[in-house]
Amino acid sequence: MTKLDEVYEGLLSYLREQTDRDDLTITEIQKSLWFDHHGKVSHRLKMLEQWGYIRKNFDTWGYDVFEQPVSDTVTLPVYGSALCGNKWSAVMDSKPDETMTFPTAMIWWWDNWSYDDYFFVKAKGDSMEPYIEDGNMVLIKRYTMWREADKKVLVSHNGDLKVKIVQNNNWAFFLFSTNAEKLEILKTDEVSVIGYVSKVIKDI
Repeated sequence: MTKLDEVYEGLLSYLREQTDRDDLTITEIQKSLWFDHHGKVSHRLKMLEQWGYIRKNFDTWGYDVFEQPVSDTVTLPVYGSALCGNKWSAVMDSKPDETMTFPTAMIWWWDNWSYDDYFFVKAKGDSMEPYIEDGNMVLIKRYTMWREADKKVLVSHNGDLKVKIVQNNNWAFFLFSTNAEKLEILKTDEVSVIGYVSKVIKDI
């Protein structure tokens, strides 16, 4: 168990006082606790998540605070942005842009899978609304083979990440958006499947 210094203890105490709120901001924490930069607040919150002292509550969008560290969370990488429209372009680099702590109970599990198979991308654009909206965090399960059951998948198209609906017609693959005005049809050799959409986290 990681021993916390006075700054971390003060941050935990403050979060306990704010557990009923869903509008707490990094800036407010910074001003209330006299941090000289909001980046320091973000860093310390992320460390407290990794150590198991706090956990993002995806019902209230606040933080749950624990007296003793919990271990029912996993830290997953966040790779850039996934295109859900035609205005954005992004490439998944070998190193994640950031990480996100997520409850393990919210991850679908099979015996031969690992948490290392999961990662997040951030949706950009409106072509997958209402299922996926701009700014949503999309949990992806790595799986490079297309399967009939995986209707919404993350693909790489000419180096861009895209979340689309995949349909197969005699092994000719087509990519569609849920928004009919944003229909896309791509040749098979332009597309490689990276994984399928496991969960969509809204309003994070």
